[in-house]
Amino acid sequence: MFEKIQYLIDKNTFKLKPKNTLTKITESFMVSVMFPSCSESFCMRDLKEVELNIKQMESEIRINNNDGGEILIAIEKPEDWYRYLNKNLSHFIGLITTVFIAKGKEDFLWIQQSNCKKIWILNVVWENSNWKGLLVECLRPIDLNRIFWEIMPGERGEKRNKELAANELFNFLKDKKGLGLPEDFFKRLDSSISREQKRFLTIKVHPDELWFLLFPIDYFCKYRYSGFSLYKEVEWILTPEKSFIQNFLERSLLQEELQNVEEFLKHSIIVLNTYPKEQTWKKDNRWEKGTKLVTEILSLFQNVIINDNNLSLRWYLNPTEDKIFEELFNRDTKYFFANFHLENNKWRISKCKMKSRKDISTVDIELKNHILKRGSLSHNRLMRIFHCHSIIIPDSTVIETPSITQLLLDAGALRVEGSIMEENYLDHLCSLLNICCNPKGLQQILLWKCYEKNINYSELMENVNKFLESYNLKTIVYKN
Repeated sequence: MFEKIQYLIDKNTFKLKPKNTLTKITESFMVSVMFPSCSESFCMRDLKEVELNIKQMESEIRINNNDGGEILIAIEKPEDWYRYLNKNLSHFIGLITTVFIAKGKEDFLWIQQSNCKKIWILNVVWENSNWKGLLVECLRPIDLNRIFWEIMPGERGEKRNKELAANELFNFLKDKKGLGLPEDFFKRLDSSISREQKRFLTIKVHPDELWFLLFPIDYFCKYRYSGFSLYKEVEWILTPEKSFIQNFLERSLLQEELQNVEEFLKHSIIVLNTYPKEQTWKKDNRWEKGTKLVTEILSLFQNVIINDNNLSLRWYLNPTEDKIFEELFNRDTKYFFANFHLENNKWRISKCKMKSRKDISTVDIELKNHILKRGSLSHNRLMRIFHCHSIIIPDSTVIETPSITQLLLDAGALRVEGSIMEENYLDHLCSLLNICCNPKGLQQILLWKCYEKNINYSELMENVNKFLESYNLKTIVYKN
């Protein structure tokens, strides 16, 4: 008879909580994960319980769930399994529960401590209609080449040097003198895979193993390095207590909330900082065209009548520092979308509104000066911040001072989306266009407002899709 462990998922925080546990696991066992009773609007409302049967078969772990799904995880050394499992049980249960409910739309990579010299690396991927995984224990590298992160935009040979540096880091993953990961981690995938078939990759990294972030995974995905060609987006979990299942449920809930037009218009703040100096340096006419397009669309979401409420979206072009923090601390703000230039772990904003290309004044914002006390941002459910290296300083293997992302999380924000790689203003504009023109969200309001203002809706949407295509992004489906 298998031992059975029971877990509950908290209905408010989505944290995984054990109802009972085993002192030490030494044989096959069963797990029951109970889901909360959520509101009808929540996409997980039909889930009540996931039951898992976990059994070791020599050098392979076989995991079955109550719906007939199966995960096969290969282990290089069979004796490693229980040593790994007993130290990481709750997070492992969170991972495999997420695997089953993600239904093949998301793959997973987990970097976890083993001891002072070694780490665990576990991946679980959807392959040929089956879930497959691999658990390996590797030596922690003493140092990684950081040339990739030190190459500055605009440098001579920037593109070629970036590629060479990225190749070196990619090979380090496989090299026996590096991490020595097996070839199974890097299966070649069909290069003709469509954007619609691409999946998410979620990577959880222990805070003491942040050196792993020096591998430019986003770059590997963008430029189709072996198996990474499958992914359209990478998400990192760096909060040690946050499990894969908590992250997945938070993201799923927020995706549904953002499709609620009334809630979005009531509780969202959108900030655009244009940085004319950088715009001039880039010499990219999409900056001005994109700004004009996005501001035209944002201006339409004013005086929208929903359920007898007159709602207007709050948005700002090059706002002052005081206005940014007035809205940030506003208890009515739930969703905060903004772009900032980042220098020395400080936000840098345009000092005044752009009047010409010569207007290059900027000002630094030191977040600490605004007293981000614990709980002061607890009303913020989602903060999507576009700027470079908001999570770590890429030329360091440790975070010597809290990153901006961590400061916002410590102040109580539920979810903060930042970036390890470089992001620019165009990334922000594309994200806003997808939000404002989403057929499951604001698109119908946009259509009504175009008719009301005598604006050619089809022409507007064609311009939106042309802009997204110029950035090699998926276009938006729309109907008149």
